[in-house]
Amino acid sequence: MAVPSPDFSVAPRVDIPATIPATSELATAVCNGRGSIAVLDVTESGHETVVVIVSCNTAEAAHGGRIREALKALEEGSVRNGSNRTFLKHLGGKF
Repeated sequence: MAVPSPDFSVAPRVDIPATIPATSELATAVCNGRGSIAVLDVTESGHETVVVIVSCNTAEAAHGGRIREALKALEEGSVRNGSNRTFLKHLGGKF
């Protein structure tokens, strides 16, 4: 497998329970899928749930799909949507 690179980055937005191990489970899912985590960005935080953008580098487009599927398979999480970091940098003229 090729080395993960920012050229094939993904940034799915994931709802997880507001519990201590929840972010560790996100990181484990990405690492088990051989992704390279760039950022775990908490964008919303409540008493029951937390929304995290999981930015990670992948080796190819299909690899990003496998990472999304691994996140969808989390028992207590749900993937809202996904994007790639390059697209997100274009929002608001940041790039």
